[in-house]
Amino acid sequence: MRMVRKTLSLEDTEKLGQDLSEILRPGDVVTLTGDLGAGKTTLVNAICKGLGAEETSSPTFTIVNTYTIPLPAYGDDSVSDFVRAHVEKATHETNFHHIDFYRIETVDELIERGIPEFISDTDSIVVVEWAERFQDIFDDLSPISIEIEIDGENERTFIIKNLKDR
Repeated sequence: MRMVRKTLSLEDTEKLGQDLSEILRPGDVVTLTGDLGAGKTTLVNAICKGLGAEETSSPTFTIVNTYTIPLPAYGDDSVSDFVRAHVEKATHETNFHHIDFYRIETVDELIERGIPEFISDTDSIVVVEWAERFQDIFDDLSPISIEIEIDGENERTFIIKNLKDR
């Protein structure tokens, strides 16, 4: 499924992040592409907060930030059997891995930092900024892909692909 959403302000982008947080599940991988200043980190922070993380920060220098999020944030009515199984397994919490490829120079560095393990963690939600730098790592995953286009000072177009029907 493909969706296009335009935002006119920072608040609109945060609302989109909140909306996305309501449909993401453990095992989802989301790739973000867009120019510097497009709003990738703003969107990820809004997703993470929507999932119940207290505070978030950009992983530009740390490369990976991991947050523990409560699974009940999905709401009792929308919890699938898959998520219920993880609730019991993970004692009502899971991880949200926020990864930023901006400062990674080589595939060897990507591997040394353990990025493939984070991306293949099916018990967690993974969101990757600057995913286009190492697109091949996602070949077998069929990630949700979000391309962000800058239309003006605060205006953005979000092109979302591979959004799973929920």
